[in-house]
Amino acid sequence: MLSSSPTKPLSWWEDSDILGGRDEVAGGTWLACTRTGRLAFLTNVREINSNSHTKSRGDLPLRFLKSVKSPHDFSEQLLKEAGEYNGFNLIVADLCSMTMLYITNRPKHTGMSVTEVSPAPHIPCDERIEVSKALKSWEEARVHAKNRDRWRIIPAAIGWSTRKERNSRYTQLKLSL
Repeated sequence: MLSSSPTKPLSWWEDSDILGGRDEVAGGTWLACTRTGRLAFLTNVREINSNSHTKSRGDLPLRFLKSVKSPHDFSEQLLKEAGEYNGFNLIVADLCSMTMLYITNRPKHTGMSVTEVSPAPHIPCDERIEVSKALKSWEEARVHAKNRDRWRIIPAAIGWSTRKERNSRYTQLKLSL
């Protein structure tokens, strides 16, 4: 989540077992985990007409991490209030139970949907993810590629690009201070 709001970098939160970045305005997070193996991350769905009077989406990962609910129980609770947030994609995971869910409240007309995420490499994005279709098309493209070796380096290339971009932004921030 790129934001113009002031944020605190990755660190252990005071008086908490949460490790993550923190929105200094609303107090939430976009990516964090706990010492007990709970993980949550969020992307905002970009919309032309977002509502400025909704709850902060950054509170969603925080609520999951602070709760003792399973990912399924948390998603059932969230179902009751998903319309109170602008568009979001939320991943919640409990590594101890090996459960990971993808939760989204977009498109609006279909309401919130919850999909169990299989243990495999996945790429988060800002749009609603058609999980099964995206993974199937990715696998078909990889299998039918003329040069399969090129496909093997893609996860490493994505990771390298992400780290390079993060480091570049961090350096720019440090230089501007």
